[in-house]
Amino acid sequence: MNLTCGGRELQGQSSKSWEGQWRIQKEQVVAPWGILDLRTPSNRQREGVETEDFRLDLSGYRLRLGLSFAF
Repeated sequence: MNLTCGGRELQGQSSKSWEGQWRIQKEQVVAPWGILDLRTPSNRQREGVETEDFRLDLSGYRLRLGLSFAF
């Protein structure tokens, strides 16, 4: 399943538009306190950013019900 749509960014008076397929962008942020691996969905294609296919996975969805009794 490929999800494709347009996007737009506004910064003051300038505007950028694009059309793209949704992908998962993988980035690594290095800071003095450690390394953070980020995976974010986006349809904006950027140079030098590693991507993988976007999959909508609802297998982890849970419905929890509970009962409470007070005496």
